[in-house]
Amino acid sequence: MIKHLGLAYKAGKIKLGVDLSIICMQKNQAHLVLLAHDASELTKKKMRDKTTHYDIELIETYSSLDMSSSLGRDNVKVVTVIDTGFKTLIKSNEGSDNHAKTKQE
Repeated sequence: MIKHLGLAYKAGKIKLGVDLSIICMQKNQAHLVLLAHDASELTKKKMRDKTTHYDIELIETYSSLDMSSSLGRDNVKVVTVIDTGFKTLIKSNEGSDNHAKTKQE
């Protein structure tokens, strides 16, 4: 499970799904995007392209099951953090993972 992700969800500081994530990026609200490493290749390409274009950090460390269980939801592939404080909390937990794949800001 991803520490603090459920708390961010309850606080309304994350958006779920590709479409809402892209809208947040366009509105300059996105600070961090978590992309499930088991998402479809189309979803991965779309999110990699958008995060590169809008210069948003992308983390592809977690599985859909990890993100879904942290949020109490099913089949979560994309999570966008819209709060800098929660971005810091989530990244501090993620940094302890030796298999992290990130695009630095």
